[in-house]
Amino acid sequence: MIAYGYDDNFIYTGEVERQKNPLVPGEWLMPARATEKIPPAIPDGHQARFLDDEWIIELIPEKQNEDILE
Repeated sequence: MIAYGYDDNFIYTGEVERQKNPLVPGEWLMPARATEKIPPAIPDGHQARFLDDEWIIELIPEKQNEDILE
């Protein structure tokens, strides 16, 4: 089962695998900093941030753009 992870700044980091709960059959554990909500398509130059239980698409700040290109 899949969850959708985010970092300490709530920025989407990708899919993460959920593990079965060994104590409760049929239940899956949710990793820290993850949600079941599927993020929307992310256009180039943008990022998804998980705020108030929903994904927000925002421009990547200039400083982050420079770091990614280096």
